[in-house]
Amino acid sequence: MRVAAVLSDWFSISKGVRQGCVLSPYLFNIIAEMTMREALENFRGGFKVGGRTVNNLRYADDIVLIIRTPTELQALLNRIRIAGMK
Repeated sequence: MRVAAVLSDWFSISKGVRQGCVLSPYLFNIIAEMTMREALENFRGGFKVGGRTVNNLRYADDIVLIIRTPTELQALLNRIRIAGMK
């Protein structure tokens, strides 16, 4: 880490972003967006609404998967797990 042009010694990070930190929602949204884009690539499940396919809704730190059959749900969950989100 560099502070006031002075480089610090190496240190290990043992915890993530502190609760209430202003960076936390931004970091979550970046990772969630990347994960969902990778998982949904070439995925055809979901519902048509106004000509667009809707298969997930995201707000804050919640994700809702919108799928027609249990088989589609399992396929999407497997894709999300492979993409890195649990």
